[in-house]
Amino acid sequence: MQAGLDGYLNDDMGCWAFRPCEHHINVRDDLAEDLRAIYQELTPDAQRRWRSAIRDILAMQGPDPSKGSATQVLIDLAALVRAHEVLEVLPTLVASTDTLLDQVVRTAVALASQTDAAHACLEQIRTSPSFSADYAGLVLLALCHVDPDGWLNHVENLAEPMRTLAGRLAEDSTALRFYARGILDAISLSRLRSADLKRLRNSAGSTWLLKEWLSGPSSLLRYELGPPGPRLCLRADGSNTFGSIESDHLVPDVLIELHSK
Repeated sequence: MQAGLDGYLNDDMGCWAFRPCEHHINVRDDLAEDLRAIYQELTPDAQRRWRSAIRDILAMQGPDPSKGSATQVLIDLAALVRAHEVLEVLPTLVASTDTLLDQVVRTAVALASQTDAAHACLEQIRTSPSFSADYAGLVLLALCHVDPDGWLNHVENLAEPMRTLAGRLAEDSTALRFYARGILDAISLSRLRSADLKRLRNSAGSTWLLKEWLSGPSSLLRYELGPPGPRLCLRADGSNTFGSIESDHLVPDVLIELHSK
């Protein structure tokens, strides 16, 4: 694979760099897509070795700008073939530069699953000096998906970049609503407790989330006074108002249940 990329990108060998699979190359507009076509014809064992090779080559190349084209192809290919093996090396590609940040974030998010490797990868990207607030929402959603029990910690850890991102977006941004709804989808209401909401209220960087969840008639959640008791529910009809979080008494110290209606 490394020789093929070098021959194709640096030695003008074209499709012949990947012989005897040259008939797959230059068929599509993207080299990573062409390589996926080769991958799909391999045996399961060969596919496993390809995924490991993608990881190993990325680890050797690192953020070297002279190898940037091959690195970009490999990052895209990793997402296309679901090469979870690369999660351990993706953070190293943005450790010293933000040149590959967009690709690395999107590939890490695409490969995110409830594994320690995915969690560690996203945390390292989040804490990288090259990390940008532009990607805070995507990384936050991925972390909540990977580690739903720790969702509140993730919201707090990304509070400052999310506040920066919210300040860049227009009022009532569909992007912020997408992130707020995505967090609910990742954690489910069974993990949302009144103590968590009170903790969020004390975080200046979480204002955007509370606004999307609980503020006004278009909020994602509604407050019901019962029976059988007070609780928060997913809002089915945004035209009705069922309360506010302005009073502590509106959020009971009980588990917030998912309402079926």
